[in-house]
Amino acid sequence: MRGVKLFATALLALGLSAAFGQATRFSTADLALGPNGTVTVLSLAYTKSFIIKDHIWLGIGLRGNQLMAGEQTYFTAPAKYTMNDQLDEFKLGKASTTSLSIKLHLGGLITEKIGLGFNIDALGISFGPGQTGTLTQMVADPDGSTFANTTAKPTSTNVLLVGDNDIGSLNSEFFLYYKAGQKLGFRAGLSMFFSEYTTQAAGFDGNQRFRSKISYPFVSVGYHFNK
Repeated sequence: MRGVKLFATALLALGLSAAFGQATRFSTADLALGPNGTVTVLSLAYTKSFIIKDHIWLGIGLRGNQLMAGEQTYFTAPAKYTMNDQLDEFKLGKASTTSLSIKLHLGGLITEKIGLGFNIDALGISFGPGQTGTLTQMVADPDGSTFANTTAKPTSTNVLLVGDNDIGSLNSEFFLYYKAGQKLGFRAGLSMFFSEYTTQAAGFDGNQRFRSKISYPFVSVGYHFNK
């Protein structure tokens, strides 16, 4: 998935500048819902898209995500630790995060009514209530006996840097699209949501960022505005 994200992000960055000036434009408002056991994510997005060639479109927009989850285990987030399996654990009884991010979008029709697409949050902010959880310093003690109760809040800044380099709460979707009419469309697919909290207490090497990678199926309905 890391390679796909990198490819899609690079393609979008290269194509958007050319698309803005000369392509046919359309806008979409979209509401998506994704449940996965104790996790529910509700997303509302507005996207401006540009058809550049043979029913392929690039887009940029704004997406709000609301994550509501029961018990979750978060692991050390920064890539410099995850690459060496230096992972502590942070457990929350519940998680609630609201994020607002600029998103990038790539899609295309494969028939008159059916298409495929991908989108990802790129830059934004997150907020939510403070939560009390248990931080277990697995690196310091593999048996997990070194722990502390601490409070945490969602990491406030969201930045797409690819894979474990990412910061904050970021949503991405791979989907199948069905065009029901001139105005209405439906999507269904798989979402990967990076949820991140920053703790008051620190784990190994002073780290205070912890991430949970949550995947789930989703469905959505979208309304297309006039081109």
